[in-house]
Amino acid sequence: AKAAALLEEVVAAASAHAGALRDLGALYTQAGEGAKARAALERAASLDPQDAETHFQLSRLYSRLGEAALAARHLEQFQKLKSQRERVPAP
Repeated sequence: AKAAALLEEVVAAASAHAGALRDLGALYTQAGEGAKARAALERAASLDPQDAETHFQLSRLYSRLGEAALAARHLEQFQKLKSQRERVPAP
């Protein structure tokens, strides 16, 4: 509850903070607050569509909500982004 409150403050102060939205969405998912989780995670994905973790969290959420096609789509996107990140050589 404290973590969610802190993240809500961050999002209120910086509504375009994709990482905070992603983390808040994950907390809402764990708390069973599907509508809030969906809003936060979809906003995070729109702000940073290349964030693999956001797609993973969306996959988890949609799976819990019984939306298998959306869950599969975001899991596929997560795997694609993760694979791309792993292929990038370190500087």
